[in-house]
Amino acid sequence: MQNSLDQVVKDCAKAFHLPGLSVGVYQGGKSYFSATGGRQGGRVDKETVYPIGSASKAFIAAVVMQLGEEGLLALDEPLIRYLPNLALFDSKRTAEITIRDALCHRSGLPRHDITLFTNGRTSLVEMVYNMRFLEPQWPAGQRFCYQNHMFAALTLLVERITGQPWGVAVQGRILEPLGMLRTYTRSQEYEEKESNYARPMAPLGVLNLPVKNMNTDCVGGAGAVSSNAQDFLAWAIANLHGGRHAGGRLYGDQAAAELFQAQMPIREGEMSPYSLPEVTESNYGLGWFVDRYRGEKFVHHGGTVTGFKSLVGFLPDWDFAFCALHNRNASLAASALGYTLCDMALSAVPAKWCDRFLEIEKQLGQKVHETYRKTLSNSGGSIAIPPGCAGIYHNQAYGSVRIVEHRGKLRIHFAGRKVPLVPAGDKMAIDLGKIKQAFPCWFETDENNETNGFLVKLEPMLDSAIRFVRKKS
Repeated sequence: MQNSLDQVVKDCAKAFHLPGLSVGVYQGGKSYFSATGGRQGGRVDKETVYPIGSASKAFIAAVVMQLGEEGLLALDEPLIRYLPNLALFDSKRTAEITIRDALCHRSGLPRHDITLFTNGRTSLVEMVYNMRFLEPQWPAGQRFCYQNHMFAALTLLVERITGQPWGVAVQGRILEPLGMLRTYTRSQEYEEKESNYARPMAPLGVLNLPVKNMNTDCVGGAGAVSSNAQDFLAWAIANLHGGRHAGGRLYGDQAAAELFQAQMPIREGEMSPYSLPEVTESNYGLGWFVDRYRGEKFVHHGGTVTGFKSLVGFLPDWDFAFCALHNRNASLAASALGYTLCDMALSAVPAKWCDRFLEIEKQLGQKVHETYRKTLSNSGGSIAIPPGCAGIYHNQAYGSVRIVEHRGKLRIHFAGRKVPLVPAGDKMAIDLGKIKQAFPCWFETDENNETNGFLVKLEPMLDSAIRFVRKKS
């Protein structure tokens, strides 16, 4: 296994131009590790720390199940019973959303993830408070839609019931029992305590450029955990074995059954922009994806933070688990590696996953460029600038944007960037040219023809635009 793993890791890192890659595999009662690439001050290895992004969610889900076993909560009770200050966009949804609904992404809210960039300096408490301003798209329970804010609310649930900061609860209930001593629950905490950690990188062709590290404390257990391959694999093994570990159990049989049971089906297009014939069924459990891969149950979760990717997974019927961590943004390398490792465990015919995912990356990149081009199809034209439109506009959930006018052109201070507002058809668009993304936008005027609002199509799953209200001078 070790020689095969080393070769797979080396090939994957080379194919995807990864600056650093650390991998752990468990099979047949043994653990194996492999790593390749460099970091500041040395080479990456099994102890190199990376943010794991949304793979954090499984930790919160496990603590919630523990609290259920202790009789402190019930999954099918409304979340508001335990978080009385929680409010969603409408009172009916607020009263009806259950803990289970939140755990399996069926709240009816679209992602609204841009709030993490435009309003990411808020605290966890403020982020959850602002959920009352997030417009839903579907009735609760109707369809799957991945939702970070709901896991932020679950993080507060853990804090309220345990009386501890969520990181302290996770540390005492999971990290310490499993010996995960180099796993951190506060975003970027590892930079204060470690020298062996990866730095975020973004692709520029085959090159990798440093990017600013993203602070994810505002979403708590939805995405703030950091770990290394050694610790991360210990977590995977414990879940593979139904919560069992050398010192006891994290949770019981009933909790294990619910965590890894299909709770919400995921239809094509609801999560991934591509489909794979080998994956014949896709669902979400409680903090985990639960798929059918080559006819076998495959439990897994990935994570993305700017400049980083992670993937952890296991095949319950094959006593096999793995984890992968790397630091190149917008890469599908972890997915390619995960399926390659599963094929090794299943002794399946190799499917050339690196080649396939590189082609998927290419196709997705072409779609991004085409969407960008269509949005700015009339960017060479001109559009009348409403008089006096410069100023600050605010949305309770998305934060504030500043629009300035200079020499007859508009620029917007948006998500930490200063970018142009350009003509786009009969409207305008926020032009994020470096990442080939543009958001249609327009101004709103009152009966006196004075600009009082700025509307932007920031959430692609939402029919309506996000409205920013003009702040009075």
